[in-house]
Amino acid sequence: MTGLTAGTAYTFVVDAVNMDGTSYRYSDYGAQISVTPTATPSAVTSLTTNVSNNVTISYPDGASVGTGTGTYLTVSWGVPNAPGDAATISYRVEISGDGGITWSTLSSATTSTEHRWAPTPSLAGSQVLFRVTPSNVAGAGVASIVAATVPTQSIAGPPARPSPPTTLSATRGDTSVTLTWAPPLATGGLPVTSYRLEYSTTAASGYTVSSNNATSPFTVTGLTNNTQYYFRVTAISAAGTGTSSVVSATPNGPAAAPTALTYTAVAGAQSTLTWTAPTTSSNGGSLVAPNGYRVEQSTDDGANWTSLTASMGGVTTLTVTPPANGTTIRYRVAALTAAGLGDWEYVSATGTSNLVGVQALRATVSGSNVTLNWDAPATSGATGYKVERCLYSSTTCGAYSVLAANQSTSTLSYTDATAVYQSVYGYRVTALSASNLASVLVVHVAGTPTAPATISSSGSSESATITWTAPSQSPAPTLLGYQVEICSSACGAVGATYTVVRDSGMTLSETIGGLNNGVTYTIRVAARNLLGVGSYVSTTVTPRGAPAMPGDLQAIAGNGQVFLDWTAPTNTGGSAILGYKIEYGTGSSLASLNVVSSLSDPADTSFMVTGLANGTSYWFRVSAVNSVSTSGGALTSAIPVAVASAPTSATVITNASIPNALFLNWGTPTSTGGYTIAGYRVEMSTDGTNWTVAQANTGLTTQWNVRGLTNGQTYQFRISAITAAGYGAPAVVSGIPQFEPGVPLGTSVVAGDRRLTVSWSTPSNNGGSPITGYRVELCTESSAQVCDNDAFFVTVSSNTGLVNSYTITGLTNGTLYGVRVSAVNDIGVSAFGYANFRYVLGRPFSTPIAPNFLYTTSGNRFLDLNWGGATANGYPILGYRIEMTADNGVSWSTVSANTFSTSTSLRVNGLSNGVQYGFRVSAVSYAGAGAPSGVYFGTPRQTSSGGVPNLRASVGDAQVTLNWSSPSDTAGVPIVGYRVTHVAGGVTTVVTENTLSTTTNYTVFGLTNGTSYTFNVFPVTSNGYSNAGTVVARPQALSLAPREFKAQSRDRQVFLQWTAPSSIGSNNDQRLFYRIESSEDGSTWTRLTNVSVAATSYLVTGLTNGTNYRFRISLVTTVGVGASTMTSSTPFGPPTAVRNLAATAGDRAVTLTWDAPADLGGGQLVGYRVLV
Repeated sequence: MTGLTAGTAYTFVVDAVNMDGTSYRYSDYGAQISVTPTATPSAVTSLTTNVSNNVTISYPDGASVGTGTGTYLTVSWGVPNAPGDAATISYRVEISGDGGITWSTLSSATTSTEHRWAPTPSLAGSQVLFRVTPSNVAGAGVASIVAATVPTQSIAGPPARPSPPTTLSATRGDTSVTLTWAPPLATGGLPVTSYRLEYSTTAASGYTVSSNNATSPFTVTGLTNNTQYYFRVTAISAAGTGTSSVVSATPNGPAAAPTALTYTAVAGAQSTLTWTAPTTSSNGGSLVAPNGYRVEQSTDDGANWTSLTASMGGVTTLTVTPPANGTTIRYRVAALTAAGLGDWEYVSATGTSNLVGVQALRATVSGSNVTLNWDAPATSGATGYKVERCLYSSTTCGAYSVLAANQSTSTLSYTDATAVYQSVYGYRVTALSASNLASVLVVHVAGTPTAPATISSSGSSESATITWTAPSQSPAPTLLGYQVEICSSACGAVGATYTVVRDSGMTLSETIGGLNNGVTYTIRVAARNLLGVGSYVSTTVTPRGAPAMPGDLQAIAGNGQVFLDWTAPTNTGGSAILGYKIEYGTGSSLASLNVVSSLSDPADTSFMVTGLANGTSYWFRVSAVNSVSTSGGALTSAIPVAVASAPTSATVITNASIPNALFLNWGTPTSTGGYTIAGYRVEMSTDGTNWTVAQANTGLTTQWNVRGLTNGQTYQFRISAITAAGYGAPAVVSGIPQFEPGVPLGTSVVAGDRRLTVSWSTPSNNGGSPITGYRVELCTESSAQVCDNDAFFVTVSSNTGLVNSYTITGLTNGTLYGVRVSAVNDIGVSAFGYANFRYVLGRPFSTPIAPNFLYTTSGNRFLDLNWGGATANGYPILGYRIEMTADNGVSWSTVSANTFSTSTSLRVNGLSNGVQYGFRVSAVSYAGAGAPSGVYFGTPRQTSSGGVPNLRASVGDAQVTLNWSSPSDTAGVPIVGYRVTHVAGGVTTVVTENTLSTTTNYTVFGLTNGTSYTFNVFPVTSNGYSNAGTVVARPQALSLAPREFKAQSRDRQVFLQWTAPSSIGSNNDQRLFYRIESSEDGSTWTRLTNVSVAATSYLVTGLTNGTNYRFRISLVTTVGVGASTMTSSTPFGPPTAVRNLAATAGDRAVTLTWDAPADLGGGQLVGYRVLV
C-alpha cells in the first residue's frame, strides 16, 4: 500500500469474507497489525556558521586561557523536523568555493550536528558554501546550503578554563586529611573531566600531586602529625587546567589518655567517675578539644569490656552503678576526636557493705526548678542529709554551695528553686554519718541558646554576606560558636533542605560564595553550646551580577547592510535583561567601535545594521545589559555584498493529483549582484511572520513541489536566489492546497422493511475545498458476487447534497446488501469506507408473516395448540407470541410473549373445562412480533383422571409395539379409543388421534432405526383425552444373515461353519445367540440348537447317512430373529460287512459268494476288495 505518511502509525485490519458476509460483523476488528512507515529525512534546521579563534582572553576569575594561531569555521545545524528513522540518521558535510558548481566532502557520515573546518590563510576573505545532507536507513534526504566568509583574523576566544572548585573544606585525622569540594561555578562551556589534588607544607610552592583524578571526598594519607599542610584542588577540562582552591589543615593523632580518673563510691547507691580532659595528642602534639568520651567497664579484670556510653559530649563526669559488695569492677575512659579514639585511662573499684550513703539519686527539672529524689541508705546510721550544688563552666564544676545542711532522714527529696535557666549544675547529697558518703548528679537546666538578636544580608555576584548580633539571652553553658545554614528551594516547607555552611566560630558574619545569581536563598543562623544548636534567625538574599554574553551571534551580509541575530544569554546575572548594546567597526582593533544601539527591546534578538560599504570587512559586537552591569561582548564579522534581486513571475498552482501539496514556478532574477546563482531557497509561513525553510536549496530548477501541507490552509512562500553573496531578495506568493475530501466517518446502516437507511458523519478533512454532497452506491451480496469487487456496486445517488443520511428503498427483505458512501467536492470524490472498512452491510427486514392455520385439541383443563404457515420475512423466526381470549375477543391476555422455540405446538394448561377459549399466534423474530393469525377456538373437557397404566414397548425393525392396561378411572365415561403420539428430536408427531378401539396394544410402523422415541398413549372418551402414559423405546433393524455358511459331510454328522453378519442392526450388547435349524424337505424346520454369539462352527450329530439335510442359521438379537442363510449336506460313512459270505472249493480254486451289505453308509457301492 503506497501513499502513506511517514512517521504516522497506521493500523491495518484484514477481514475474512465468505458467501455469508464479512468477518467484521462478528467482532469489533479482524486480524490487525500496526506499522509506522519511514521516509528519507527532511532538510536540517537552523543551519549556521560561526567563527572561532584562539586568542588571549581574561575571564572574571582571572584565569589566562593562553594564545593560539588556529582559526576555524564551525558549521552547526539542528535535527530535521521530519527525520524519518531518527535512530539511523547521519549527515554528509560538503564545501564549495566556486558558488556550488563543484563540491568537496568534509565528512561523509557524521552523527554530530556540527563540523569544524580550518581554512588555509589563502582563502581569507573569500566566500564559501557549506552543504549538509541528512541520511537515514531510507536514503539521502534534502540538502541545505549556507554561505560564509572565510575570516581574516581570530576574534572570539576558545572556551575558558574552569573557575576554582567551591566549598573546599578539610577534616584532619591521624596522619591524614580528608578534603571535600563542589564543582566550579564556571566551566568555560566545557565539562570538567577531572580534578587535580596537591599538597605542600608551604602555601606558595613545593606542591606534590596526590591525584590527577580525585573525587570528593578524597583522603590524603601518609602525612606527619602536628605539621601544617596546604591543599589545593584544581578542575581540569578540555580547555586546560583551571584556577585552584586552597585550604590548610594540621593532621594529628588521637588524644592522650584523660588524667585524674577518680571513682567516688556510695554503698548501694549510684557512684561517680570523674576525670580531667587530655591536653595533647597521644604523640605529644596539639589537640583540639575532645568532642566526647567513651566509658567502658570490665567485671573480669579486663578480659571483656562493656560500653557504658559511646560518646558523652564534653562532660567529664559519669554516674555509674557501684560494684556489689566484695566484687571489683575495672573502669576505663578515652577521649574522642576527629582522629578517632584516644588512649585509655583506668581505675578500679571494690564494693563494700559498711558504708552509709543514699541510693538512686535522681532529678526532675520543671522550668527553673530542680527536684532531687533519693532512696534511704541500705545501711542504717545516717543522722540526716546534706544537699549541695555547683555550677558548671564549660566542662568544669565550680565550688559546691550548701542548699540544705542537715535535712531530716524522713525526707528523701529536695527542691532547688534558685536554679538559673539554661545552666548546668552538679548536685551532691551526703548521708551524714561516720563515713559521710555522697552521691553526685549532673543536671542540665533548660537547654540550647536563644536565637541571635538581629540578622542582615547583602548580595553580590554569586555570593552573599550576612551579619548578626549575639543572642539576647545566652546563660551557661557558654556559647561555643554559631551554625550557618543555607536553603535554595521550598525553604518554608516542613522538612526543607538546609546545607550547613559553617558549624563553629564566634565571628558575627559570614560570606557565602558559589551561589547562583537570581536565585533567592534563605540563610539562617543559630548559636551553639554544649547542649546543641539553639533557635534560628533567618534572612533572604538574592545574588545578582552582570549577565553572560549573548550566544550564537550570526551575521548575514546583505547589500550595504548586515543582519545580526543572536540568542539571549541563559544566565541573566540574576536580573532581567534590559536590552542589548550593539557596536561595529572596520579596523583590526576593537577598542573604539561605533555604538549603533545602546539599549533596545530585550525581547528583540536581531538587528539590521545599514549604511555599510559593500566589500568592506566589518566587526560586530553585541553585549547584554541588565540593571547591574553590561556583559562581555559576542563578536562576529561580515562583508556586505550585493545580493540577487527577487525571482520573477512567481506563481502557485494547486496540484490536484497530490494531496497536501502546492506547485511553485518562478523565473530567474533580473539581477544576480554579479554572482552566479547556486540555487534557490524556498520558505513558507502560515501567518506571514513566522517562516520555516521548506527547501534550503532547490538547485538551479525554477519550480518546486512543496509537500506535507494542510489542505485548505493559506500558505505564503518566499523564494530567494542563492549566490556567494548569500540569499537574495525574496519573491512572495501565496496559495491554498486542495484535494479530494477525506472519507466519511462513522458510516452505519439501519435496516427496515424493504429499505436501508445509511448514515455518516462529515469527513474531518474536506481536502481544502468545501464538500458539495455525497455519493451512495449499493451492492447485492450473493454466492455469485461479493461487494469486495467494485464492479458489483451501482450508484443509487450520485450526489445526495449536504445531508448525512440516505434511504434506499425497493429492496428485498432478507437479502444482504453492501452500501458505501464517498464525499464529493470540486476536486473529486473521496475514497470509500469508514474506519478500516470499505463498505457496510445491511439486510432489509420486516416482522414475520402470520401463521395461516391453527387448531386446538381439548383435554382436561388444557388445550393443545398446533399451527403453521408463518414466514420469516428477513430474519429467522425465534419463537411465537401466544394470546388468549375468554370473552370472544373483547379482551386478550398473553400466554407467552415469546416461546423462544421454533416448535409449532403448545399446551395451555390451567383452563376451565367447558369454557370456550380463543387463541391467536404471532411469529417473533429480531424484527419483533408479526401480525397475528386468525382466531381459533377450543373448549377443554373432563376426561379420565389418570393415564394408561403399565405402558411398555417392544422394539422391532422400524417399528415399536406398545402394550398397556386399561385405565381404572374413566371418570364415568367409557373409553372409545386411544390417542398415540411420539416425540423425537424435540418434534411431536401424532400417530393417531383415536385408535377407535379399546384394544390395549398398538404397533407404530415407519420409524427410524436407532432413533430414541418417547411414546405417549392417551385414553380417549367423549370428553376428549386424558393424561398420557409414557415409555421410551429405540427401534432397531434385525440382523443380516451370517456369512460364508458351509457344511462338511461326515459319518452320520455334518460340520457347520460361518462368519458373523456384516450388520447386526443394533449394538453388540444387544446380540443374544445364533439359532441353527435343519429340514429334510425345506418346508418343515426343526430347531437344532442355540449357540453363543462368539461361536463360528457347530457339529450336527445323529444324522442318517445318505439323507440330504438342509440347514439354516440366523442371529437372534433383542430386536428379534435376523435374516437366515441356508446350506445343505448329505452325511455318509463306510458300508457295513457283506452278508452271507460262502466258499465253494474247486480244482485249485475257491468260489466265494456273498450278499450286499445291509447298509451302504449313505453312499453308492462301487465294488468289493478280496484279500487272500
